[in-house]
Amino acid sequence: MPIRLLPLLLLFAFCVTLDIRDGFSEDDDSAITVPTPPDVVEKMLEVAEVHRDDLVYDLGCGDGRIVVAAAKNFGCKAVGYDINPRMIAQARQAVREDGLERLVRIEQADIFGLDLRDASVITLYLLPEMNDRLIPQLKRLRDGSRVVCHEFPIDGYQYDQKVTLKSTFDGVPRDIYLYTMPLVESVKVDKEQQAGGLTISWEKRFLTVRGDFPGKEMEIHYLEAYCRPGSTDRDWRATVIPHQSQLIQASEDGKRIVLRDELEDGVVAEHVIAAGEDDVYFQVTISNPTEQPSLAHWAQPCIRVDRFTGAGNQDARERQPDYIHKCFLYIDDELVFLPTEPWVDQARYVYGQVYVPKGVDRGDVNPRPLSPLVPSNGLCGCVSGDGSKIMAVAWEPYQEIFQGVIACIHSDFRIGGLEPGESKMIRGKIYVAPNDQGKLLSRYRDDFGEE
Repeated sequence: MPIRLLPLLLLFAFCVTLDIRDGFSEDDDSAITVPTPPDVVEKMLEVAEVHRDDLVYDLGCGDGRIVVAAAKNFGCKAVGYDINPRMIAQARQAVREDGLERLVRIEQADIFGLDLRDASVITLYLLPEMNDRLIPQLKRLRDGSRVVCHEFPIDGYQYDQKVTLKSTFDGVPRDIYLYTMPLVESVKVDKEQQAGGLTISWEKRFLTVRGDFPGKEMEIHYLEAYCRPGSTDRDWRATVIPHQSQLIQASEDGKRIVLRDELEDGVVAEHVIAAGEDDVYFQVTISNPTEQPSLAHWAQPCIRVDRFTGAGNQDARERQPDYIHKCFLYIDDELVFLPTEPWVDQARYVYGQVYVPKGVDRGDVNPRPLSPLVPSNGLCGCVSGDGSKIMAVAWEPYQEIFQGVIACIHSDFRIGGLEPGESKMIRGKIYVAPNDQGKLLSRYRDDFGEE
């Protein structure tokens, strides 16, 4: 029977607010809002095949954009639920401004206590463990209902459709998952049957990338440190903001990881990491739910390349260790291999080399020797020991490019501090691909919009 002939319960819990707390509290006004780009909203409504006769539930409605879009574009009724009084007020204002009071209702409620059976559409933009908590409610939906998830699938259940959209708003690829009720448990696949390409795992603050490349695996200290400004000539211990890391989700196929960092000052960072055929994508959403400004200014994910370059790390702390001759960055729009000239030796800590882009305060970077050379872009990396592969990394925005004393080469991402209630999104990518510098630069420009 065609889906259009079903009662069409589209349970659309499209949470415009990504909630990064462990749960909802009736009197909690601290929810961190990460707005969903308008083109992603449209795509999710399209995937859900919303019609005039649907009743849309938006669980965690944030500023109300999904219920407003559903009512305006399809003429259907919609209810937005949120626990945050501030967001409830914003959503109700949006409904009034569009004259949609007849179709849209905004309610303050704990989503885990809702009876969802009357809904005809729900989408989820919640963390995986919160999706898990909703499963008993979702299982009570009538056959033919749909659940549409943004970014985080329902772990352990088979989706009917996956759509990846690169948003024109921020250039970030977004995954959208469609489930048709009843939920069907996914079939476990042996590792030998899993898709090829790179895989990832995370343990004790180390992200390991594995694949068919020299060395077979690459370790990344993820994250090594969140740093305060004024770091260039200061004791490293006074620069680092202590943080705790937690593994939120790791897919069985080794393709997707979600991490949460909680900084000592109350800032929370959510990391979504996805492995592709020859790259690893990073999306970091960092938010300050406190009432005080945060000095979190930049962060350092340290990529160890001793195995990849084949040079080892025995001489990594020397002035110019062997591995750096495989490392590169871009100066004056040209690929340049290390050691660059001039090579600086003086700093609070030696050795190593730091390259600072335009627009970044040279007093706010790693306290290693500071090169006068200015990188043309944020792309840097190294060539494998046998010359067959290239590893490169880029972040947007980035704070510095850094060659360190643990056989590492990487760019570090910029945060720039956070005001109370402020959220920022940072994206990055690691490429582990055939050694073709022209194709690498072209991919980087496509991914990060560099000319």
